[in-house]
Amino acid sequence: MATPSIAIIGAGPSGLALARLLECRGISYILYERDASAAVFDRTGGTLDIHASTGQRAIAEGGLLAEFEKYARYDASTFRVWDRHGTQYIQHERGSDFPEIDRGDLRRIYLDAIPEGRFAGERG
Repeated sequence: MATPSIAIIGAGPSGLALARLLECRGISYILYERDASAAVFDRTGGTLDIHASTGQRAIAEGGLLAEFEKYARYDASTFRVWDRHGTQYIQHERGSDFPEIDRGDLRRIYLDAIPEGRFAGERG
């Protein structure tokens, strides 16, 4: 592998998305991550709303939409409040353009698509 001229600092959602897009285009890069556990699947960090024009676009362009669909929750953007008698007072829906996914699931999807050797140091 040629010496990469692009360094990505951080294996969070944005860093991993960028790495996947560069990988798909055959552009050399190296990914640096301070936390050694960043290369391992975990469930820390809560959920993320993935917008159609940004996050979902990067996932699709990275060829990972089918894998994303396995974990995306399109119903998670609905918020309702009832009283103890079952009377509904509030309902707010953002629609299906903002599905949610657990941060750990999104991380694993991207990590599985990034080949060994792209991380500085040992992966895992």
